[in-house]
Amino acid sequence: MLWPRGVDTSLFRPRDVDLCLPKPVYLCVGRVAVEKNLEAFLDLDLPGTKVIVGDGPARTALEQSYPDAVFLGSLQGEALAAVYAAADVFVFPSRTDTFGSCCWRRWRAGFRWRLSRSWARAMSSAIRPLRS
Repeated sequence: MLWPRGVDTSLFRPRDVDLCLPKPVYLCVGRVAVEKNLEAFLDLDLPGTKVIVGDGPARTALEQSYPDAVFLGSLQGEALAAVYAAADVFVFPSRTDTFGSCCWRRWRAGFRWRLSRSWARAMSSAIRPLRS
């Protein structure tokens, strides 16, 4: 039986990948839409490179407003897994997502969680009953 929210561990795993971008690399993956709160991330004054993977109705406007960010569009399979592995920091700015499969992939790729408080509370509630 396949779990529809599962992660392919043969693809998403810790490994060395270099995107040839200034470090640290901050990665955000998902639909590029207003409700994802991407501007909160893109407005941050951070060293390194902000990378957005995904497509959506806000992409063109965000690319024009944030020319220093790298927008890679929609990626799948090995290309997506490689970008996850290459990132130094995974960013999940959404305050409304109910399940972020992007977070599971990043966790499996070997990175610790960095979430908004509201999402962290939701994950803590979901994970607590699974512990024995």
